[in-house]
Amino acid sequence: MIRANAKEARKQFSHLMDQVENGEEVFILRRGQIVAHIIPYSKAAAKPLPSLKQFRSTIQLTGKPVSEMITKARAEE
Repeated sequence: MIRANAKEARKQFSHLMDQVENGEEVFILRRGQIVAHIIPYSKAAAKPLPSLKQFRSTIQLTGKPVSEMITKARAEE
């Protein structure tokens, strides 16, 4: 685990990225508080995004279609 303040991180960014590639975790601090956590990327750890099609199938549609509401609103103008 490597800790660096924001100023050090800017100066040593390339070195810090090399460390991350070698498996190290880097914490960037501002005024002593952690503001960023840089970890090595792993394809195995990357989670695929959920299927939007699957999500849409779970939504229950209720009420009038929007097109009907728009038509009615335009007629009232």
